[in-house]
Amino acid sequence: MSEKITFPESRNGYTKEMVDHYVEKIQGAYDALYKEHDLLNNKYQALMSRGNDQRLLGEVEANTLMRAESLAGDIISQAKAQALQTAKDNEISIQTTWETNERINGKTQKIIRDFCDSMDSFKKDLTELLEELELPSVD
Repeated sequence: MSEKITFPESRNGYTKEMVDHYVEKIQGAYDALYKEHDLLNNKYQALMSRGNDQRLLGEVEANTLMRAESLAGDIISQAKAQALQTAKDNEISIQTTWETNERINGKTQKIIRDFCDSMDSFKKDLTELLEELELPSVD
C-alpha cells in the first residue's frame, strides 16, 4: 500500500464515508495479514514440533540401538560362558566315561583271563580223567 491517498475535504474536515471506506480497506488487509501470520506461525510450530518429534524419535532409535547392542553383548557373553561350561562338563563326562570303560575293560579282561584259566584247568583235568579211564583224549 504505497499509494498516496487523499481525501476530499468537507466543511468539517475530511469526508467521513471516504475515510471509513479507506479504514475498512486497511482493516481487511490487516485481517488478511494477521490470518496469514497465524497460519504461517501454526505451520512453523508444526514444523518445529515435527522437528522435535524427529529429534526425539532419533534419540529413541539411538537409545534402542544402544540397548539392543548391549543386550546382544550380554547374550553373547552368556552364550560363551555357557558354551565354556558345557565344554568343561562334557570333558568331565568324557573323562568319567573313559575311566569307567577302562575299569569295565579291566574287569572284562580279568573275567576272560579267569575263564581261559578255568578252561585250561578244565581241559587239563578232563585230559587227566580220560587218561585214567584210558579213553582217547579230546583235542
